[in-house]
Amino acid sequence: MQDLGAKLYGHEMHYKNYGYNTTHFAKSYDSGDSWEVIDVAPYVLSDLVINRHNNQQLLMAYGEGVLRSENGGLDWVLSNTGVKKIGGDLSVIEGQNNVDVMYIADRWNGFHHKTTDGGLLWQAYRTNSSVTGTCIKFIINPVNSHELICQTRSGLFRSVDSGENWEILPVEDGLEAIIYANDGQTLYAYFHPPGVLRKSIDNGLSWKNIRNIINESGQGLDFVGLPQIDPRNPNIIYSLAYFDGARNGAQGGFTELYKSINGGDNWKLLVSEAIDGEARLIMHPQNPDLLIYSIGQKSFWRSENGGESWLKTLQQLTHADEDIAPEIEFDPVNLQGLYWLKEGQVQYSADRGVTWLVVNNGLEEAGNGSLISASGDMFFSSHKGIFKLSRKTKTSFSAVSDCLFAWAEKNYPDLFAPGASSTQQWGGYVYRYFKQSNIYLGFFYQQEVHIKQADSSSKIGVVGSVAFYQELSGCY
Repeated sequence: MQDLGAKLYGHEMHYKNYGYNTTHFAKSYDSGDSWEVIDVAPYVLSDLVINRHNNQQLLMAYGEGVLRSENGGLDWVLSNTGVKKIGGDLSVIEGQNNVDVMYIADRWNGFHHKTTDGGLLWQAYRTNSSVTGTCIKFIINPVNSHELICQTRSGLFRSVDSGENWEILPVEDGLEAIIYANDGQTLYAYFHPPGVLRKSIDNGLSWKNIRNIINESGQGLDFVGLPQIDPRNPNIIYSLAYFDGARNGAQGGFTELYKSINGGDNWKLLVSEAIDGEARLIMHPQNPDLLIYSIGQKSFWRSENGGESWLKTLQQLTHADEDIAPEIEFDPVNLQGLYWLKEGQVQYSADRGVTWLVVNNGLEEAGNGSLISASGDMFFSSHKGIFKLSRKTKTSFSAVSDCLFAWAEKNYPDLFAPGASSTQQWGGYVYRYFKQSNIYLGFFYQQEVHIKQADSSSKIGVVGSVAFYQELSGCY
């Protein structure tokens, strides 16, 4: 089993981070019918970081250091080597092409930590004297993890050598947020006030204004937040633009949705309704052409072709007096599926919102929070904890399990020699017994891969997620 574990954990790590400050975590193996709470007190002070390639590997910072789990949060150990002090409001980020590189930024006391081995060894450091102010956020270049940007209250600073040396980037006052596009060269920055977007195509060395939109009625609009970037093309962006009636001698205000295919040089109006309310655009994580646009709960639109055409949708969610946009997220594994968070209750629709099913068991005491779609999973994050919804697959698992068993026998014949017992089911397991090595290999609720020596004293070993081995083996 140790030999198998060494082989399996040698794969590249991919992390995803999200979260509220929390003291508990919980996970579900059965579509939310039951939840297991995992206590990780004392008070956690950072986002949770999930290995995008193996969601059993988790990492987070808290008051006394860094916690690490290799089994989906069932057990936690301190991974504190090199950590001098942790406290305050923390932000944990990681690279994409070299995902073992992560940074912790402490907004309060200015302590920063860096790891180059996925969180096993940390280096405490401060930025050098060329950086004025404390880094409140690091932004790593998605193509080159040696390049990063430090955002302080005094401006932006860029390093091309993993934080050893820094240069100031020319940005104006009022910077609120900044984002990299997937090409590793294009940056978009949002300034508020006055609702302005700027763009850089050389990693922040120079910037140009994205001109504010004048709508068809000749009204000047302010941008609202950062644009949403099509992950396939850094020049395809969607932006919300707001007309402030009070500032322009009119009553009320309204938001319009625009799209640009040339990085903001020209804009095309997608949706315009003269109603006030919080506007929100969501993009499907696997299909960027699938969009839902909402204004409060007064109006919902859906596009399946990147905004070229729109249809009214989610009529049953419409509420004429609700200005706050509802929390709706796409199901990452079902193009027709939607999650809706209403007054702390999670509901699910598998048919574009025609019918809804409550999937809230275990969240009754969770309080207000947020829905997050990450790494093909759905999470609910609140001050009471981070909850993971692990759903049963919607197709027959027998063909997948047979394929995975055959793959294991072929690739690890010393542990899983061909000629095992037939596939059995017990509790949440689909498993086989391999007599020659005296080992059980099983899939727990179609989510996790477990192995166990067939004796009463040995413990179950969690060696990864089913999704990880499906990707590795091609068994779908």
